[in-house]
Amino acid sequence: MDFNIVKLEMKHKADVIRIFLHYVENSFAAYSSTMWPEERFNLLLNGPDIICAYCAEDENNRALGFALLKKFHPGDAVKRTAEVTYFLDPEHTRYGLGKALLDRMSADAKLVGIDNLVASVSSKNEPSIRFHKKNGFKEAGRIRDAGRKFNEDFDIALFQKRI
Repeated sequence: MDFNIVKLEMKHKADVIRIFLHYVENSFAAYSSTMWPEERFNLLLNGPDIICAYCAEDENNRALGFALLKKFHPGDAVKRTAEVTYFLDPEHTRYGLGKALLDRMSADAKLVGIDNLVASVSSKNEPSIRFHKKNGFKEAGRIRDAGRKFNEDFDIALFQKRI
């Protein structure tokens, strides 16, 4: 499958919302149980906590997935740590998009002095748990019964990778 990793832009808005909505409605991957307002997309592009935002797009500039690298905590003593988040179009998983997005964010992270990545993953999201383990993340802890969605409790597993 051919795709390019590009900076997330306004032109990706409809695809990003469509992708995220799938996870809101059908999985534990998104911690939201309702769709956020379209205006929130603007925060993905230039929010104060966003370090970088990328999109995997096909030859027609259609977004197949998106990823964010954001500040883990506002305290300056932990500025070497950042959180990664990604969502892929469910029809385009297992094609290397997630790994390509992670690699791009890791490279950018190193350029700004970040050497520690954290991912927050629902305990009910087995594909994401496998992805992070496969890509060098180790489980660093769990917040038990942190969330409830679809009338089920779930833990938040925190994964960590030194880069």
